[in-house]
Amino acid sequence: MNYDQIWQAIDKIAKQNGLSLSGLAKKSGLDATTFNKSKRVGPNGKKRCPSLESLNKILDTCHLNFADFYYLAENKSHISNYLTVPSVTLSNIKNPAKFSPKQNDTSSWQTACLPFLPQNTYAVDVDSKNFEPFYPLGATLVVERYSEINSMDRVIILTKSSETFIKEFLFFDGQVVKLQSINNPKDVSVLKVQDIKLLNRIIWASQ
Repeated sequence: MNYDQIWQAIDKIAKQNGLSLSGLAKKSGLDATTFNKSKRVGPNGKKRCPSLESLNKILDTCHLNFADFYYLAENKSHISNYLTVPSVTLSNIKNPAKFSPKQNDTSSWQTACLPFLPQNTYAVDVDSKNFEPFYPLGATLVVERYSEINSMDRVIILTKSSETFIKEFLFFDGQVVKLQSINNPKDVSVLKVQDIKLLNRIIWASQ
């Protein structure tokens, strides 16, 4: 791969994930300017390629391998494990303008890449530190819309009062749902069914 192909592949990864170059860098734990156009040429005018460490970080974040990176660089359409689902940030779940539990049109959403693609799923980017260490800031959750939920499954809940939670499901008796905190098992809460707008099971998490 030559200089132009390497940067072309990085540009594609950012675009396919609905991210700017700085967004891709930050999501991968790098300085926001790592992939900027200005960083591609040194002060002396010499072309500069990204470090192997930087490449490893973005591939790990997007669940790609070097074969996938090669296909992108070579303008080939086949990518062995690149799959995408619509993606929304956790804080936007409570925003009706950004998210609806029954929303079918997700064309305006960003996307997240996954190593697998279950049906009826969407991705949630954790943009809060409230769920560490289980789900650190920047983690991606894959959530299934229509799924049987069993005891101790982790779920995302949106109430009709626009509160958003990540909890462990305990039981449902037909009228109320009992949940416990993922950080403190002694912190148990009960929600009436009529107060719940969304209750979806978390089936996978990337950390």
